[in-house]
Amino acid sequence: MRRERVLVAILLLSIWIGVPEKPHAQQASDVRVADLVQSGKLRAGIGVVAPHWAVKDQTSGELRGVAVEVARALASRVGVPLVPVEYPSPPKVLDGVKENAWDVGFLGIDPSRATVVDFSSPYLEIDATYLVTESSKIHSIADADQSGIRIAVTGKSVEEIVLKDAIKKAEWQAV
Repeated sequence: MRRERVLVAILLLSIWIGVPEKPHAQQASDVRVADLVQSGKLRAGIGVVAPHWAVKDQTSGELRGVAVEVARALASRVGVPLVPVEYPSPPKVLDGVKENAWDVGFLGIDPSRATVVDFSSPYLEIDATYLVTESSKIHSIADADQSGIRIAVTGKSVEEIVLKDAIKKAEWQAV
């Protein structure tokens, strides 16, 4: 696997700075951009799970969301069509690395993932919270981190990464 082929949104800035509006392969100064222009498409690995990544319109089947719009802008800037490569969740996007299924992927930054892909500066900040019943006595993270409290979280998600560091007393399980 060529590390330079495993591109994550890090190309955004270099492309916006270094590529003309109507690029041609010989005009792209960055070899990674030239590879995209030469391939004639931008394959974007996108987890279809929520609007901050992507969701599928039930009627049209079209993807929409922040990751889709960023990918679309990047493809437009390079001058190639966008080819979304859909995954059932952002962590599953990493599955495409082994098969070289995408050129740019959209993932939460995680040090363990950095052994496989390179990350750009964050393009999005997501606020996550606990979902509790109205009658719950949990009103803060400290309230949640108590013996006898059970917390469920999506496996291999950014939220799981945060829980590993934040929760010391409560029981939590990735599902």
